[in-house]
Amino acid sequence: RKGSPDLPSGSLTPNHYGESDKLGPLTMRIQKRNVYKCENIHGKLHHVGDVVWGKIHGFPWWPGRITAITVSRRDNGVIISQIAQVSWFSSSTMSHISCDDIYPFLEDYKTRFNKKKRGIYKTAVKQATKAAQSLENEIRRIELMECTVNIEMLNDSSCSSV
Repeated sequence: RKGSPDLPSGSLTPNHYGESDKLGPLTMRIQKRNVYKCENIHGKLHHVGDVVWGKIHGFPWWPGRITAITVSRRDNGVIISQIAQVSWFSSSTMSHISCDDIYPFLEDYKTRFNKKKRGIYKTAVKQATKAAQSLENEIRRIELMECTVNIEMLNDSSCSSV
């Protein structure tokens, strides 16, 4: 339960009627935590702020930005779900989508973009392209700054690929 302290199995906890229930030995607690990144089943990392493609039933692949990520784990540490909150470009709506069902915008552009669509879809794609390119440039700038510091301070040659 949200806000409940971790109680050992068999503890008394209030049920949804405000009464106490004795937890059985097979009860497993689920912990939800907001995080800044998640890794999907394809090995791709997604971060809060990333521009991605997502699919909602009845709509084409649509560009959005990750605004939050929530990971749910069992008390034994096993991840149950990784859900990204995605705010859609050219829309006032947002959706909660599994991290396994979103894809990097620029990387998957050729496979997800629907060139037959017009209107608000094209506007959304243009906005997302601009945002993704801006984000990519900022990441490169930060990586370059970090490498400069590493090379100066540690004489680190690991940044030669930047």
